[in-house]
Amino acid sequence: MDLAGEAFWVTGASRGIGKAIAEELVRCGARVVLSARSAETLEHLADALGAAAMAVPCDVSDPQQVERAYRQMETAGWQPTGLVNNAGIGNFQPFTELPLEAVQAMVAVNLLGAMYCTAAVLPSMLERKQGTIVNILSVAAVTPFRHATVYGATKAGLQMFADALRAEVRSEGIRVINVLPGATATDIWSPEVLERYQAQMMSPESVASAVVALLQLPADSHPEMLILRPGQGDL
Repeated sequence: MDLAGEAFWVTGASRGIGKAIAEELVRCGARVVLSARSAETLEHLADALGAAAMAVPCDVSDPQQVERAYRQMETAGWQPTGLVNNAGIGNFQPFTELPLEAVQAMVAVNLLGAMYCTAAVLPSMLERKQGTIVNILSVAAVTPFRHATVYGATKAGLQMFADALRAEVRSEGIRVINVLPGATATDIWSPEVLERYQAQMMSPESVASAVVALLQLPADSHPEMLILRPGQGDL
């Protein structure tokens, strides 16, 4: 599938995997709507990417902000034909030490935020009978890790949501793709963990290359899930 001229909405685009996906999409000729909570960082990235990028700050955990962001894209003529649900946060502590606020925040961003964004784009995709929704999950959705109880639950919940949604919309020409990266060198990890393990992690650019390759597959194919792990396996 030729991505030239297509518009993609990438959440969590200010850094890490989201930023790398946005940059790779632009290199392939696509237009990209960048969303994250940090307006200043987004504007800097949009300036660096040029006319092919538009910054639309948005906290995906707030459904009203999501709706406003989507309307802003529509008004500007940047209605997305693809959505990359990448926004995510993690708090990796023993469950008994996790504050309730941290639990609620992970559910709100990782699970509900992706649902809100999907709900915003899906009606127009169904009307056009075309569109792609990519969910950036984690191997924690399928592999239990200590201190990733709630994080893993949010990713597993999003996977089930996406799998069920795929069953609903694939006959309407909508592709729903789950990408499950293993350890990737982003700031979701503490500086101490990065210092110790970064050499064993994938780069955000490696994950981005895989995501864009999936998007470039012919329209008559429907990739469903891709698991990516570092060359040496899980940490």
